[in-house]
Amino acid sequence: MTGPRVAVASIGSEVTEGSQVDTNAAALSQKLHEVGLSPWVHLALRDDLDELVTGLGWLVDRSDAVICGGGLGPTPDDLTREALASVAGVDLVADRMVEDALIEGFAQRGVRMPASNLRQARMPEGSTPLEAVGTAPGVAMDIGGALVYALPGVPWELEAIFDRDVLPALQERFGTAATVRRIVRVAGISEARVGELVEPVGTDGLDVAWLSGSGEIRVLLTATDPDLEVARARAGAALEEVTSILGPAVSGIDGVSLEESVSVLLRERGETVAFAESATAGEVAARLAGVPGASDVLRGAVVVYATDLKGPLTGMDPQVVTSHGPASVATTEALAVAVRERLGANWGVATTGVLGPGDWEGVAEGTTFWAVASPDGRVRSHSVQMPGDRLTLRRRLGSAALELLRRELTA
Repeated sequence: MTGPRVAVASIGSEVTEGSQVDTNAAALSQKLHEVGLSPWVHLALRDDLDELVTGLGWLVDRSDAVICGGGLGPTPDDLTREALASVAGVDLVADRMVEDALIEGFAQRGVRMPASNLRQARMPEGSTPLEAVGTAPGVAMDIGGALVYALPGVPWELEAIFDRDVLPALQERFGTAATVRRIVRVAGISEARVGELVEPVGTDGLDVAWLSGSGEIRVLLTATDPDLEVARARAGAALEEVTSILGPAVSGIDGVSLEESVSVLLRERGETVAFAESATAGEVAARLAGVPGASDVLRGAVVVYATDLKGPLTGMDPQVVTSHGPASVATTEALAVAVRERLGANWGVATTGVLGPGDWEGVAEGTTFWAVASPDGRVRSHSVQMPGDRLTLRRRLGSAALELLRRELTA
């Protein structure tokens, strides 16, 4: 790889055990990426001194800069300072200025400082304390030519110290490159097909990546150049090319989600939508309701999870369920038509399916159905057997229903 090698280490057994999501590594990586210093590795280490020394020593030997988050508190399992001192081959020494700052900080809050907090003033010899924004000061030091920074694990403290002290120092040492990222959101075609279409767009200075998640595919266009305007122009040109290639499969740009796109289209047309949801249990309507101004376009929703409620709540002929089953094309289409009429909307959307565990009434687990009823009485529906657990299936089915509605609105 070219450029400096920057590593991010997350320290704490709560991270390695999975009881706490590691948002710190993501936040640091995003900030580093924006200035052209994307990390080459993330490493999570539990609260064990020997393992911390081994892990941090491995990173220091292979990196130009290492940024650690966590392990700077006052309790015995906060071992980052001890580990860094061991890696550097130095002792921990009490820093009187840090002690005074700790005492003063507690006094200003009118709180008696526990004696254990003085552990936070013990710094690796030769290191530079980074002023605390909470109770934990950070640590900056040079180990074998690598810049090493230890920051508190509390997210807002970590980010504040990183922005104030660490990022400027990294930029001064390594320089910066402007990085501009644009996102094309895609629905209705496979991830493999998206990759085939957009991969040729990548060039020197422009990285093209695509990933699937939350019921959509995102194409990431990342342009890097020392000149910010050049990076912006490069990313903008790539955005135009990719949206042209993908055409109607583009469901949103940058921060615009699928539900936001649907909301905009409905508002532009002066139309409304209603939902009858079985398998998604309100998921689709909730997503649309999360868009500001949803009251202009969302008439309402009926959750018809139980089979015996599908007819009474929507006004659908219950004989359809009897004849075709609760999870079927016919039932889903009838629900879409019925909820549109019952709630007085221009458009009706319905979802049914079998989320498992196991098959149900002869329908295989993962089989999903969605339908859209239009103002002119036309009904469009689809059925696919999707992979995933119950939560994933609900999300994917909701996205499929919204995507069908979006395509009908743009037809």
